[in-house]
Amino acid sequence: MSKLYKYETCGKTFDTRKEANRYARNIANAAGLRVPVYQVNASDCKPTNKEQARMLRSAASALEHGRFSTAQKKLAQVFKVQEPVVFIEGGIVQSVLIVDAKQKTGYWELPYEVVDYDTFDGSSNKEISEYWDGFSAELKNYFEKHLKSEYAMFQEAIAETKKEASAK
Repeated sequence: MSKLYKYETCGKTFDTRKEANRYARNIANAAGLRVPVYQVNASDCKPTNKEQARMLRSAASALEHGRFSTAQKKLAQVFKVQEPVVFIEGGIVQSVLIVDAKQKTGYWELPYEVVDYDTFDGSSNKEISEYWDGFSAELKNYFEKHLKSEYAMFQEAIAETKKEASAK
């Protein structure tokens, strides 16, 4: 049976942590050191291609059954997802990036949408309605299902805008 995880140390890959630590100790001893230069940790454990494929199938199954948090965890294990970095200038989001040394540019850009609740303070119903129209269908559905009070505020402003337009 092949191992699902591999351990890396001192530029070499091993099937077990014990083998990796033994190799590190041998290098330390050859260098005249009594303590290992490097101790292999569980965080150095990387999934093999076979295990990555198994986790991706598991994530796909979780998505099919509506278990989104499970799918997200599985995908994070496979891709070692990092937190996004949000660049803001003058209170306006300029870009959202994930740092990735493997990319030619050193990062990859994430699509994003900004929801600013300050829109309700001092904005006209028409401006709020236009703001709503700029949202994606996915975000609108999210508001409808999960942010019901905010959805109602947007819908009220849209209804008032339509009412004002029809009165003219």
